[in-house]
Amino acid sequence: MGYKEIRKMRGNQLLVTNVIIFLGVLLFFTVAKITIISISQYFVFLGILLALRGIIGLVKGETTKSVIPIFEKIAVYEKGKMGSEWYKERKTNFIGNIIMGGFMFLQAYWNHSLSEQPFELDVIFMITLLLFILLVINIASVIRFRKIDRSINSSELKGYTRKTNLIGAVVGIIFGVIIAAVTIFLIV
Repeated sequence: MGYKEIRKMRGNQLLVTNVIIFLGVLLFFTVAKITIISISQYFVFLGILLALRGIIGLVKGETTKSVIPIFEKIAVYEKGKMGSEWYKERKTNFIGNIIMGGFMFLQAYWNHSLSEQPFELDVIFMITLLLFILLVINIASVIRFRKIDRSINSSELKGYTRKTNLIGAVVGIIFGVIIAAVTIFLIV
């Protein structure tokens, strides 16, 4: 696969990913405006989505099949490029989704006393949050793409999953602290 073809494929991957995230958030905003959902119901919904994604991914195993053709093409390319690290990365991500789903269920339990209080959306905050999340996802994706695409063989990517997970955990903690601080600032 040539450089231009890989670059076009990665551009399409970013475009499709951003469109899916944007449409998902738009759908959520629409549903949240049309119906009245409680905070605990919101967390249960997120927990189900995350847990299902993780479980389905683990059941699929090493297959590269995807409903979205560009993701299947990317999976075939990355599996060939990364070797065993590809499966480790996917497995880790799916297990992470299940753990995050469990955390969302825990949040629903902790917030069950707020079942009468509807989930309210501050549009400006949510748009800012969406843009920030898209920015972080796109930057992280481009860094990941460069590392994978510039590697010559799979031995160069040995330990890649462990390193990226550690970096991701640190960035996630920093991101969580920033979001919590902004949320508290807006509430106060």
